[in-house]
Amino acid sequence: MSNVKHAPSCDAILVVSPEHHRTFKNAGWPKARLYEELYRLCEIPGADLAARAEDIAEGGPPALTGRTVNKFRPGGIMIVRAGGDAGMFSGIIGGWSAGGPRGSLPVTKEVRN
Repeated sequence: MSNVKHAPSCDAILVVSPEHHRTFKNAGWPKARLYEELYRLCEIPGADLAARAEDIAEGGPPALTGRTVNKFRPGGIMIVRAGGDAGMFSGIIGGWSAGGPRGSLPVTKEVRN
């Protein structure tokens, strides 16, 4: 995935296999719950994103310190169900570091046999 210091401008597509979908469904997790959990787990201390943090020159302003920033912009994670019965293999399609209206917006199209 993109450099963590690009947060929160990253996008990604999570491709959930049928087996993982079944696991979430059996646990009573609707897609909205999966989104909530993913965004919660992708929160980053702003101090880690500031320029020169961890000896990395690039990054945001020092004002990020004391804040929490999400790696993904709102709407920056797309979840799709795809694949076959090959096992519990889901995947991530890395996005673009300039997502959203100022960058690019992903487009999906349903494909049927």
